Order: sequence, then C-alpha cells, then structure tokens
Amino acid sequence: MKVFNCENCGQLIFFENTACFGCRQLLGFAPRQMRMQTFADEANDATLKRLTDLGRYRYCENYKLQACNWVIPLEENESFCKACQ
Repeated sequence: MKVFNCENCGQLIFFENTACFGCRQLLGFAPRQMRMQTFADEANDATLKRLTDLGRYRYCENYKLQACNWVIPLEENESFCKACQ
C-alpha cells in the first residue's frame, strides 16, 4: 500500500483517508498528480481549497456515499472522477 504525508503537518496518511489524523485537514486524491493532497473547506459549500497552491477542487459525487475520495478541479464539469465514471 502506498503511503503519503499530510502537506500541512507531515502526519503519515494513507490512500483511503479523507482527513488527517494529526491536524484534521481534509484530504483527497488528485489523479493528475497521483498523490494525496491537503485541503481546507473554508466556505462550507463543498468547494475545497488547496493549502499549498490555493487551487480549487471538489470531491467526486461518490464522496457523499463514502465511496470515493478523489478530487476534481472546479473548472471541470464532471460530477464523477475518472475512476467512478
């Protein structure tokens, strides 16, 4: 199993995680970068803001079912990530 580190606090995280156990920031898998990334949900409107580069994303629609943690850039019109399509 591939492991990652939280971009905010350095805590060890795993592919299935949706929040960091150390700092509680939201996590999601970015398929373009092939890595887990750390996000803030400051607006509470399902828009995720990257902590490192301020990019904007949203979770795959299947996140609501706790079935996917992939993220989609806001500029893309797809509701589902490539894996769930």
